[in-house]
Amino acid sequence: MCGIVGVSSSQNDAAQLAYGALVSVQHRGEESWGVAVAGKDGVECEHALGLIPGKFVDADKSTAAIGHTRYSTTGESVLLNCQPLVGVLDGGTAVAHNGQIGNAAQIRAENADYPFHTMTDSETILALLDGRPPRPDILTTAMGSLTGSYSVVALVEETLVAFRDPHGFRPLVMGHDGGMTVVASETCVLDVLGCRDQREVRPGELVVVDAGEQVTSTVVTAPRRQTFCVFEYLYLARGDSRFGGRRVGDVRARLGARLGQEAPAPADMVVPVPASGVPAARGYAEATGVPLVEALVRNEYVGRTFIEPDSRRRAAGLNVKFNLGEPVAGQRVVLVDDSIVRGNTMRRLTRRLWDAGAREVHVRIAAPPLIGPCGYGVDIASEHELVAAGRTPAEVAAMVGATSVEYLSMAGMEAAVGHERLCRSCLTGRKEQA
Repeated sequence: MCGIVGVSSSQNDAAQLAYGALVSVQHRGEESWGVAVAGKDGVECEHALGLIPGKFVDADKSTAAIGHTRYSTTGESVLLNCQPLVGVLDGGTAVAHNGQIGNAAQIRAENADYPFHTMTDSETILALLDGRPPRPDILTTAMGSLTGSYSVVALVEETLVAFRDPHGFRPLVMGHDGGMTVVASETCVLDVLGCRDQREVRPGELVVVDAGEQVTSTVVTAPRRQTFCVFEYLYLARGDSRFGGRRVGDVRARLGARLGQEAPAPADMVVPVPASGVPAARGYAEATGVPLVEALVRNEYVGRTFIEPDSRRRAAGLNVKFNLGEPVAGQRVVLVDDSIVRGNTMRRLTRRLWDAGAREVHVRIAAPPLIGPCGYGVDIASEHELVAAGRTPAEVAAMVGATSVEYLSMAGMEAAVGHERLCRSCLTGRKEQA
């Protein structure tokens, strides 16, 4: 789920632009951040645990820079594993990666002479690029060595490199403005930096950028059966981002409207789980005619608890994340959220509504039940942790303390999203081919 950004600029301001852009993908990872800057003496990198601070000072002019916000799936949440990762052979290479490398152990074994120093699968990409010039044959060989999911931005000397796996599991977009080229996880970054000519980096495509304007593009690996992560639409991406020409917030509203058609509940108010559940709740309310009441108030200074790396930190965050801002006493409430994973958030929210005097609490989820883990870069819990795995809606309702629980059907989700080919491993329990 990590957020990545790459900037190449003829105005020598790439570091400042990359840092500013990184704030726009903070929602994709809150464990750490980092910016790597290309210079004549090699790559310099600054990174730290936690959220991005409000100010970044880059004393040196820079033509290329990459950035990363981390959400860990392999390797502990420690400073050593923060990205971008900088090469150790000549100091002129850096890599930032979103996804999960399926053959990381094999690459480590085949490159046993490389001085690996982290526990992340992303370092295997660095090992394939470090100390080598940005020649097309070297870059294409590196891409061909990888399996799994990968959207990558890299610095090789002062050249910005970006590439995406042939299935297109994780998002990667690019845009231009004058002497600047930007590559990022989401289009909200391109919008913030004023990029025009926006497009998605195609599955299997390699992009090489020099001095902001000299852009070469090669489809290295023929695009295979595209399997774009459905969880990007359901939860991960920002609502103002676009994939396949679809605005994510609009897709979420359609998911909610379809849910309202499939699973209406006798209710007096529709209450969204903020913030990612709001568009779906709005769609649900419009479809059912039940008034939307934003009774739950989210503390904006608490991050996304789903992406916290351990259960203790997730629980601590949930305790201060929500409060009631509107009365619900005596009301039949429909509580709408984008998805339900472990059930911890929902259990606390239903308890809060009951304690406030709600007469009924019907939970409606604008996605099919999550029943399997993800092997492509999202920390969906193992099957035994997923509240919906192996349980009926009635059993889930009992576990989270709700009057009833209903989900959006798979057909309803596919119709609302409108994307032709989606990775649905977490919804089917069957791993997609990679």
